[in-house]
Amino acid sequence: MQLKDLTNITSQNKDFVWFDSANGSGRSLLAYNCDEKLTFNDLNETQRFLEFLNGFKGGGQSGVWAFYLSYEASHYNPQIPMSFENKKDMPLAEFRFYKNVISTPLTESNHHSNEFTIKNLKCNISKLDYKKQFESCLDKIKSGEFFEINLTLPFTADFKGSVLDFYLKLRSDTKAPMMSWFCWEDLQILSASPERFFKTDFKTIDCYPIKGTRKRGIDALSDQNYIQDLEQNTKEKAELLMVTDMIRNDLGRLCQKQGVSVPTLRRCESFPYYHHAISHIHGQLQPGLSFKDLFIALFPGSSITGAPKIQVMKNILALENRARGIYTGALGFIDHNGVLDCNIPIRTLTLKNNKLEFAAGGGLVADSEYEKEWEECFLKASGLIESSLDYDSVDDCLQFHNLIHTP
Repeated sequence: MQLKDLTNITSQNKDFVWFDSANGSGRSLLAYNCDEKLTFNDLNETQRFLEFLNGFKGGGQSGVWAFYLSYEASHYNPQIPMSFENKKDMPLAEFRFYKNVISTPLTESNHHSNEFTIKNLKCNISKLDYKKQFESCLDKIKSGEFFEINLTLPFTADFKGSVLDFYLKLRSDTKAPMMSWFCWEDLQILSASPERFFKTDFKTIDCYPIKGTRKRGIDALSDQNYIQDLEQNTKEKAELLMVTDMIRNDLGRLCQKQGVSVPTLRRCESFPYYHHAISHIHGQLQPGLSFKDLFIALFPGSSITGAPKIQVMKNILALENRARGIYTGALGFIDHNGVLDCNIPIRTLTLKNNKLEFAAGGGLVADSEYEKEWEECFLKASGLIESSLDYDSVDDCLQFHNLIHTP
């Protein structure tokens, strides 16, 4: 696909989805002009939702189903005994079917126009309030209520201009392998996620959880030092091992006897703004399973909740006291071959009524340190948006730094 083709389609349609591997390692397809749409708004639609998912068992009609699941779609999981009445002003989940699909990668990205502005970046929790949440989490970890919890910070900013320009800059800046751009009328989702939730052909399944982050160095030596620190840090090792074990257990309910393996327990992968530690869990699925079975066993992802999952999710609901929405849910597609591929939408923004919303977080364990966790959230946020902020003066260049260090 040429850049001019992408520009034509995105300028002429208000309904399209681009699943995009910016570093060339994954999937790439562009679907436009929706032929069928299903939305799930009501908290009482569990049966309808699960019956729809049960229809996906591999293979299907020519075309692509694109979907998002908000984090609050967890309400539809019968294994999670809690209500998510606090929700965003959008469906809990939405599926759209497209017959028009271009499945070739973008062959050029020399797009230098930046006809957009992003201003008034705000973190909507003060540092002192985050500290109270952090200390509450550590108290509960030390008392044995849970072992790990994913705690997040919400951000907002004002946006004006070309969404195409912003997405292509985000693509160039992050080079994320699991990117996507949903343009669904008045809602747009721009995801620069590095994390694949799972990929399956309903015969095998592969999960790639991320736990552990370090910033990039200013030169090769410091960069290597950050990698070495990430590889050797006992806290980071424990976090990823815990999540990997959780996913192994989840897949054990879906897979054939002795059908779960861990081809890679831990490896470091580098991106323009940070290094991540990633594992790979593989499973041989039992015959006859559907998307419904995978949803019940796996959603929401263990890497963005904690352990044990249900107890942690109850605490997330009480501590964060807000809906996460798209963030930490799932974005993905099901193609005509029955392949289901989805990311966990971290490093992901939503755009509605010229307002950007996004969040960043990290896993807390017993030896987590408050200042380091706060700064890690801002490191992740900076990789998503800092280079696109519009500064009106030299003093404003301190805006992002001041957000990190001001109580």
